[in-house]
Amino acid sequence: NPGGDNHAMWLDPKDPTFMLSGNDSGFRVSRDGGATWTLARIPTTTFFDMAFDMDTPFRVYGSVQDHGSYRGTVDLKNGVGGITPVVFESAPGGEGSTHAIDPTNPNIVYSAGTYGAISRTDLSPAPAAAAGTTPAPGRGRGGNSTNIRPKADAGDDELRGQWLAPMILSPHDPNTLYFGLQYLYRSRDRGQTWEKLTPDLSFGDKKQV
Repeated sequence: NPGGDNHAMWLDPKDPTFMLSGNDSGFRVSRDGGATWTLARIPTTTFFDMAFDMDTPFRVYGSVQDHGSYRGTVDLKNGVGGITPVVFESAPGGEGSTHAIDPTNPNIVYSAGTYGAISRTDLSPAPAAAAGTTPAPGRGRGGNSTNIRPKADAGDDELRGQWLAPMILSPHDPNTLYFGLQYLYRSRDRGQTWEKLTPDLSFGDKKQV
């Protein structure tokens, strides 16, 4: 079949029966005007976003279509030509997430997910246990995550977010976040509290976000 959630299509201008389609499940080719399709066996995937931390070596983060969020380490000690393939590991967030990493602490990761979910995750290793005691449970790859979604003010409509609700970590202050729902919010304390900066940008239309 032609696949689902099609994002891109190309028709050969010299032969309109030859079609290419890019979608969530890969890359497909039709030679009969779309009557039948062949899945191209090439290693592709869809990333919603890419972000990186300031550690050495640094890590890149991304949200993968239908599979959640992942990160991988980029080691430049041998230069760009020395970069080798690495195994990506699970990261905070899910499908349809955007990421921001505290430039002063690479263990603090923000992820804004589908329809206005947003969290702050601390990926710091769990403290080592003292000699003769039971080791403390590790944080694991999921880290210690805190839901930091703003709460609607009394009398306001329920908060609504886009599929990819926008989030920005201030380049001037690592404690300041901006988050867009039908209102624009700002937090100056890493998402602990929020202030509403705008009126309802959907003009009260509950079908809009």
